[in-house]
Amino acid sequence: AIQDTFLNPEAVKVGQARMENHQVFVRADVGGDMTLPLSASPTAVLIGKATSEVPLPADGLTLRFLAEGQGLDRSDVSIRLDENLAFSGAEKTVAPGRYRVSASVPEMEVASIAVNGQPAKPGNAVTLPAGSVSLVVNLVQRRVARVGGLVTEQDKPRSGVPIYLLPAAGTGAAVAAFEDQSDSDGSFSIAVKAGKYIAVAIENGYDLEYAKPDVMKPYLAAGTLFEAAPDKKVQIKLEVQPKQ
Repeated sequence: AIQDTFLNPEAVKVGQARMENHQVFVRADVGGDMTLPLSASPTAVLIGKATSEVPLPADGLTLRFLAEGQGLDRSDVSIRLDENLAFSGAEKTVAPGRYRVSASVPEMEVASIAVNGQPAKPGNAVTLPAGSVSLVVNLVQRRVARVGGLVTEQDKPRSGVPIYLLPAAGTGAAVAAFEDQSDSDGSFSIAVKAGKYIAVAIENGYDLEYAKPDVMKPYLAAGTLFEAAPDKKVQIKLEVQPKQ
């Protein structure tokens, strides 16, 4: 940054910018016959595809890159797959570093990832270097459980109520949180990973940050505890809770 140099920021005039090796360089006139090239932080530009031995869901699939570790310049990224399983849309630019990759539907999981033509490494973790990064994400089908039921208020079915399935205490990272909403007749059906959950239905709870334990803690006592097993269906009943 200009203010971090010995120069007077008010005397510096910023000129044209250019991209070189996926870094941004800005030409700055410092008031004399000297110019100062300023560079931004390095980035990783993602291109690639996915592989799968089974068909993807009819409505498609998105890969989610979840940043690990510290760093203000790190953020999560989502990439949609096209009909050929290639990364669709414009190139995605992210900060280099370590990420965990997951599929947007519980029926699919990431088995391994290959980076820049290297042999695929098992698991869903990947370290992205700076520059152009070519990925091959190998997807496999996961055995899932189905959770169905009814949302009610004073024993009457309620439609359009947000539903959250939250990992029960002690499950750690084995399961993830899921969200849905009740249909016109109050019913719902969600595919989830196997594990123990607490289910809650919250009036006008669409904008709740359900991934934060402190936000959801007030609702858990009135929730429904259940265990979901692979290839099994669980039926539960949820009473609507007011938003707090």
